[in-house]
Amino acid sequence: MSRRLSPKEADADLASRIAGEAGAMVGRRAAHDVILDLYRSERNVRLALDLCTECGACLTRCPTYTSTGDPLNSPIGRISIARSMLRGSASDDEAYRYAWLCLTCGACSTACPFGLDVPGVSRALRAALLESGRVPSFVSSRALEQLETSRGRGFDGASLEALMHGITSEIAAEKGLEAHPKVDERADVLLVVPSDDLVLNVETLKGYISVLHELGADFSLSSRAVAENYGLFLHPSLMRDLADSILAAADELGASTVVIGECGNAWRVAAGYLSAKLRGSGVEVRHVFHVVADALRSGELELDPDANGDLVYEYQDPCQYSRGGRLVREPREILRNAVRRYVEPSLGGQRTVCCGAGGGNLAPELLPLTTDYSELWYEMALSDGADVVVRPCAICKSHMSRAVQVLNSKHGRNISISGLMELVYRALVPREGRRGGFHP
Repeated sequence: MSRRLSPKEADADLASRIAGEAGAMVGRRAAHDVILDLYRSERNVRLALDLCTECGACLTRCPTYTSTGDPLNSPIGRISIARSMLRGSASDDEAYRYAWLCLTCGACSTACPFGLDVPGVSRALRAALLESGRVPSFVSSRALEQLETSRGRGFDGASLEALMHGITSEIAAEKGLEAHPKVDERADVLLVVPSDDLVLNVETLKGYISVLHELGADFSLSSRAVAENYGLFLHPSLMRDLADSILAAADELGASTVVIGECGNAWRVAAGYLSAKLRGSGVEVRHVFHVVADALRSGELELDPDANGDLVYEYQDPCQYSRGGRLVREPREILRNAVRRYVEPSLGGQRTVCCGAGGGNLAPELLPLTTDYSELWYEMALSDGADVVVRPCAICKSHMSRAVQVLNSKHGRNISISGLMELVYRALVPREGRRGGFHP
């Protein structure tokens, strides 16, 4: 009978498996050596650690600190831990706990008078901990799944084709549209969606397919292109390795445009890393919201807001869209066309409030804590008079759908959570026979 691994041994085992999947991407070095390398090579990390004066301007904006009151569970606390790690004097357990509790939402950076990238420091701490063998099971397991998918050992083409057949049959019955998305075939457009949209957020998936069909796009999905990128929360090299699965799929399928679905971390990586690499090959990267907003402006898509009822909808920006990906205007344009009653959040755009599980904090054991974090956006929705909070990001929807059940029970209310493309799908007025041309 095999011996049960201790928590630290389990962390080390997962770190080794990630290293094995990613080849020589990560080694097994002391955390001090890794953070020192990142301090020297990453300008944003170096500036944050050199220039932070601990003025406290970030504290009232940080959801982890305002929810817990723990000074180490704050931007200043994580700066202090990273500085101690550079000196070789940081507590391993302390670094592990507080680096992984950071939501990497970036609220601190918008409050900082110097605009310092404190989430970048948290990511550097996590990279150092990964290389030294300390990595939480939830985030690392998701990263391993994504690595396996990008290497053809996950959702295979036959399974994806079967799923598309079932989804398009439902679209035909509900909307009268005969959509035929390709799978692993050459096409002008590569549609890259988070895995949750394939198995949980099915109405969102229907939205992608119906819109691209209506616009006359020649599009395909790839069984090896990973949308959500848990490497962003773990290690820079892992982030690039996972993102490169999209590069490889675009090249293999001959796509001239890559369209990214509703996923905040996927869009941040696409906007900050993939776009430059793909543009050099003549390939454009767009979020599906860019596609829909352009089509609404040109009159190529028609939405009936009555289809989404008389509820009050509030768009709350996912952090990685507004603070990490410059995606603020388009989703609001779409929502105003898709619903009758819309309210703007009291804290929106760059000042948005994190869902409560950013940075990969979706582990079930963290739900009580991340639900406490969620009080911030929930109370804002209450004060703004919203019935439905629209957060079009896979992590946001996954966490908020769990947290809202607890918060509704606590407050005696019935607020619900929605993505945006599911509202587009519901409101879409089919115009079969008058389909426009897809404009990347």
